[in-house]
Amino acid sequence: MTDNEIQTLINTSKQIYKKEPRNGYKKESNHKRCNLILRGGENDSVNFDVFIRQNQTFIENFSIGLICKFSNLSSPVHLIRYNGPHDSRDNIIHHLKPHIHCITQEEIQSGNLKYPNKNIQITNEYNVFEEGLRAFLIKINVINWTEYFPELEQGILL
Repeated sequence: MTDNEIQTLINTSKQIYKKEPRNGYKKESNHKRCNLILRGGENDSVNFDVFIRQNQTFIENFSIGLICKFSNLSSPVHLIRYNGPHDSRDNIIHHLKPHIHCITQEEIQSGNLKYPNKNIQITNEYNVFEEGLRAFLIKINVINWTEYFPELEQGILL
């Protein structure tokens, strides 16, 4: 898969088919979480899932990611992930700010399908979970996100 093909998968129009749990979030291990199953794209051999996680103690710490499952691959590919600031015991600067991980062709070829770390961008696009989730759903082109997350439609007023 090339970098252009990765961007095409991220940008292809998608619809939320199922949200688990249907309403709100599940609380588990000090996190609120939910999962989305998406339909979209032109290829029936590709399915998309989204994971949404937010730490309930350190609410700025969240992770929202798009996973692509191919019928001909045994492992899913984590295409893009939006993160808030999180633990930086390893002194990695991007962990201290909102940042976006996007998988690269090089990582896929090396077998790293789950934790993209070559293409990381610090971003000012969002600062809090709600802004990050809204930006993520718009970025990955989910056309019916307002049906499932109407509270995000207006955006955040500060």
